[in-house]
Amino acid sequence: SHDLLRLLDHLSINKAHLVGLSMGARILMDFYSKYSNRVATLTLCDCFYNYKTFLSPIQKNEYLDIRQKPLLEGKSFEELAPKIIKSLVGPNCLNSVKEKVFDSLKIIHVESYLKTIRESINYDVSKSLSNIDIPVQLIFGEYDTLTPPAMGYSIKKMINNAELDIIENAGHLTNMEQPDAFNEVLIKFLLQYQYMASFYE
Repeated sequence: SHDLLRLLDHLSINKAHLVGLSMGARILMDFYSKYSNRVATLTLCDCFYNYKTFLSPIQKNEYLDIRQKPLLEGKSFEELAPKIIKSLVGPNCLNSVKEKVFDSLKIIHVESYLKTIRESINYDVSKSLSNIDIPVQLIFGEYDTLTPPAMGYSIKKMINNAELDIIENAGHLTNMEQPDAFNEVLIKFLLQYQYMASFYE
């Protein structure tokens, strides 16, 4: 979140419309809790707010086993990618999208990824969500098994000024699996509040 603050300062942006998916959304929720005066609106996509309530115990073990255990045993991301992709995308995801995800996964730095997994296990912003008092757009995929629509409804109840859209025929990667539907929701939301962003003079 401190890196994002430095970026906004570098670009002379006083308030920004921020959009994040999955880990990106978790970063934004954390950022808002520290620097709310720098945020015009939040768009939070396919994310959880508390690891303890994120998955069942069996699902949590599976989440870690797929993502962490093989890397610690010396496997490469190229070997691991097919299982990760299967756990992320919806049943009708295009092969071209899967190929893009594969290409992005195989170049990830292993140690950075493992640090991210460790951070995920300790993540909890459940106490601060009710403090969000700016417009929030929630976007979740219909077939997201990692952060299902039920998670979106749960977050919506905790944020007073939140709207929720479910993207049909998409899994966890809504922006990649259904880009037109995703952009339609996002643009409609941002156009309502475009006046709220500002730059330093």
